Amino acid sequence: MTIIELADAIVASIAGAPAGSFTDTFTISRKIMPLVELKAMIPGETLVTVVPVSIDEEGEDRAAVMRTHTIDIGVQVKCAVDPEAEVAAFTYLVDSIAKYIRRRKLQTALAAHYINMGIAPIASAEHATQHRVLTSVLRLTYKVLE
Repeated sequence: MTIIELADAIVASIAGAPAGSFTDTFTISRKIMPLVELKAMIPGETLVTVVPVSIDEEGEDRAAVMRTHTIDIGVQVKCAVDPEAEVAAFTYLVDSIAKYIRRRKLQTALAAHYINMGIAPIASAEHATQHRVLTSVLRLTYKVLE
């Protein structure tokens, strides 16, 4: 399994979530180079971007290798009002995505095993003050035996 296939499986899982799984609607995509023009975002617009980041390998034996895949999920919302007023709802959305993805086996990547996740930043102060965009990044780790 490639890291691109894994990232696409994450996109498919989140995009296929049952109605009501998340507090907000959003556009989700997989990008290798996640370049977003923050100034061009529309107030209230929410983007979720899945980005393959890195692969580490460890030999298991002569015939197999354990690959550790790191995937980032960027969540961004353009604030309609003051970012501080919207950060609680934004944080709840980020947390609901985190809970959803860690509780599910990826149906199109059954060989991938969820290991852990971190969220940093919870909300980027730089993006909020300069562009009125709340940005958070979930970093996921999966292992695949090949």
